[in-house]
Amino acid sequence: MYALPLDPFWRGLQPGLSMAERVQDWFWHNYAPKSLLCLRERYGGKYFRQDVLAGITVGAVALPLAMAFAIASGVAPERGLFTAIVAGFLISALSGSRYQIGGPTGAFVVMIYDVVARHGYDGLVVTTL
Repeated sequence: MYALPLDPFWRGLQPGLSMAERVQDWFWHNYAPKSLLCLRERYGGKYFRQDVLAGITVGAVALPLAMAFAIASGVAPERGLFTAIVAGFLISALSGSRYQIGGPTGAFVVMIYDVVARHGYDGLVVTTL
């Protein structure tokens, strides 16, 4: 018989659960996006206000930075805005941790500029798929 890993979560399950319920709980705990787990664990108005303030602060820094990276990469500034907004939403929705930070980084500007110079913006989109 296959034994599931004995991590602390697995050992802490309620003894009355069937094997199917245990597998479902184990799978949910290990593979569900952490943002869904936070909503499940009494996420309230206090945390929402703190998250909105944090999001505004990050947006005030990240959006101009994304525009600057777009210009440095040789594309129009609005491409940087679109990228920052879409990537920020996806990182937030599918994050792996409550404390994970995602945003633009300057290390890739040199590589992105080279790809755009050689293959154009369409080549850049293809490389990210």
